[in-house]
Amino acid sequence: MISLTAPLIRKLESLGPLRPDERESIQAMPLAEKQLASGEEIAWEGDEPTHCCLVIEGILKRYSTLSNGVRQTLSIHINGDIPDLQGLHLRTMDHTLASITPSKVALLAHRGMHEVLRKAPRLATLFWRDSLIDAAVSRAWVKMLGGHDALGKCAHLMCELYVRMDVVGLTEDNSCPRH
Repeated sequence: MISLTAPLIRKLESLGPLRPDERESIQAMPLAEKQLASGEEIAWEGDEPTHCCLVIEGILKRYSTLSNGVRQTLSIHINGDIPDLQGLHLRTMDHTLASITPSKVALLAHRGMHEVLRKAPRLATLFWRDSLIDAAVSRAWVKMLGGHDALGKCAHLMCELYVRMDVVGLTEDNSCPRH
């Protein structure tokens, strides 16, 4: 059985080397496992966040509801991602987080995350780098949405997901897993 922290460790190691004590700090984080049905929401726009959500298996999306009631997908998240990491420092969620496929997540209380970062401050740099990459992907989405036709948008999304899945070891023989 894969540990709940294995996807996060793979993700962080793709951003920079982890020392044994940092790996142990991550493995010791108190996590609450939760199964999500397809379409189930786990964090809500307007709420005050108290925990972070680590994707263990499956695919989640970050979205916002527009004034006309339409849901605008802002990003897609895979194993090892913490799509609401910025909630660690924000008072109010500016998006909703929901599963696209049946998924398994691990919830980490903000208190626990702050404790891990206090004990292993170099991890804060890796989480910061992950947040910067997430922001860069968001900017690429804005650019892609405004500058490509439907085929280009689909191609961009497929390439992005393949590269991100490859980084965390989810591809095999140049293909992505079926969910």
